[in-house]
Amino acid sequence: MTDTSSRNPAEDVLASQAFSVFIGAEMTDFGDGNASMAIDILPHHLQQNGYVHGGVIAYLADNTATFAGATVLGPRVVTSALTITYLRPGIGDKLVARAHVVDSTRRQAVVHVDVFAATTAAPASDASGSVDAPADAAPADAATAAPTERRCASAQATIVMLPEGR
Repeated sequence: MTDTSSRNPAEDVLASQAFSVFIGAEMTDFGDGNASMAIDILPHHLQQNGYVHGGVIAYLADNTATFAGATVLGPRVVTSALTITYLRPGIGDKLVARAHVVDSTRRQAVVHVDVFAATTAAPASDASGSVDAPADAAPADAATAAPTERRCASAQATIVMLPEGR
């Protein structure tokens, strides 16, 4: 029997979601109107051009938003609306989503989520004008380098409480 006494209840909920287990999602933060989740990027997460499939990114935004909403509404919640903007392809070793409740009522929460593609390789270029390091310039110990994150999507979700008995 596995000791789950140190686990957060959100981790138990996540572990009960077959799709979340299949996709490899993990809860990294949960509480006080916030939630964070991560997925190690594997070949079955990629689309035909080698980028993380948009559906994987949307799943992560949706589920992370729902967990953030649950911190203020309670555990019986579902997403009633999700709007996502894909900013750039998901490229990296890991997807990380961070959600926070923007506002809530007794039965509804509006949640903002940012999804980042993280990598331990040399940093990619960003809007401030830094330049990609050539592949041969990556440090020899790239696997232990500090992760670099680039926002690949931003989303807003509305989370609602389920009626009793459902």
